[in-house]
Formats: sequence, C-alpha cells, structure tokens
Amino acid sequence: MAVGAQAAAAVVLVVALNNHGSAGAATVYADYSALDSTAPSGIAIVSSRKEAEAATGPVWMGRNSAGAVEPEIAAARPVAVGVPGLRAWAARSTAGGICILAYASAPPGESRPGGLGVSCDSNGGWAHGATMEMTVGGSKPYLVGLAPNDVSSVTLRLDNGGSTTLPVSHNVYATPISDAASSVVFTTAGAQQTVNLGGR
Repeated sequence: MAVGAQAAAAVVLVVALNNHGSAGAATVYADYSALDSTAPSGIAIVSSRKEAEAATGPVWMGRNSAGAVEPEIAAARPVAVGVPGLRAWAARSTAGGICILAYASAPPGESRPGGLGVSCDSNGGWAHGATMEMTVGGSKPYLVGLAPNDVSSVTLRLDNGGSTTLPVSHNVYATPISDAASSVVFTTAGAQQTVNLGGR
C-alpha cells in the first residue's frame, strides 16, 4: 500500500476499498461508478510550493518520484460527502489501483496552502484499504470512505468499543468520529466483509 499526504496534519480517516481483490483493473474500476462522472475536478495542477500557497482552492503538485503511486489527477472525479468544509474525489492510481483525495477548507480567519490529502492502494491490495488523516473546520474529525457499488452499508468499529453503521451513496459514506477506527465492515446483498485498518 502506498500512502502520500500533501495536506496539513489531521484527523479525517479516509478508506478506499474494493472487495474483489483478485479482479483486474477494468473490473475494479467498473465496481466504482463514481469514476464514471464527467464533472470537472476543480483541482488546479501546480509546479511549485509558491503557486500552491497562493491558491484559494485544492491544488496538486505531483511528487514525480520513481515508482511513486499517485492519483491520475486528470481523471479525478468529485464525490459528494455532505460535510461542510470538506471536499473529496475518487481517482485511478498510476499503479492500477484506486485513490481517494480530500481537501478541507481553512477555518475562518486562517489560511493554508491548498494541498490535497491523498491515499492510494496498488492494484491487488484492495482487502487492506488505504487511510489518511485531515482536520475539518480546524478541529472536527470525520471519516470519509469509498466502497464498491454492491456495498449497501458500512459499519465502523472504533478503538473505544463504539460502532456506527452508515449508508453508502454513490460509493461514498461519511461521518464524524470520536476515536480512531480499528475496522470497517462492508455489507452487500448476501455477505459481510470485515477489514482491519492497519496500525489501529
């Protein structure tokens, strides 16, 4: 699993999962209809830190490192999370996997570079997911995730013993969280799949 973060430090857990780990890339992408959207991403591609700091919205400055797994920014598609101040996108990765990107607006009276937080999984690593952290509104922790088309709901299990079940709409779910998440359970028409979140 490859993880990168260009956003300021944080507390939104973002999960990108696919429950068809042995499928090829074409099948995997078909499992995420959010990628079929034709809506523009609204992400500006920049080449310097100075440009990023001058931005008023989300920007991307690729690492261009040999072997780095990155999102295909030109193909990033916005997904609705229903959280004020938080925007998210689904994108294919340069390694044939899927990525989730997130951007939190700066709290009133503050400014920050418009860099994105991003987490990507390489093709074949779907069962492990990908995680990322980011603050929303300066202090509000949220979990945002992507799930395949056949997942109707997810149950988030927290380290404090609590849990919450969320509907999945257009591959996306989102909720405030009170503690770190230890696992997420995906519910389909006929089965459930539990994925332990690494490092939790």
